[in-house]
Amino acid sequence: MAICPRCFQEIDRLKSMNIYHQYFHLDEQGQPVYEEPGQPDRQYFCPKCLNTLADDEEGAIRILKGVP
Repeated sequence: MAICPRCFQEIDRLKSMNIYHQYFHLDEQGQPVYEEPGQPDRQYFCPKCLNTLADDEEGAIRILKGVP
């Protein structure tokens, strides 16, 4: 079982949040157009204290494995 480095409680999972950025504009006919430029931003949180612990999957895996 992993330990949260912020609240020091045992955790067996992390919460993740994906933030998708979109551009919105109107085309020549006045119709709405949404564009998604690239990958979403992702953050991983402790499920108990809700502090951000990692901003990529590799960091999240290290935390769950207890690797500094």
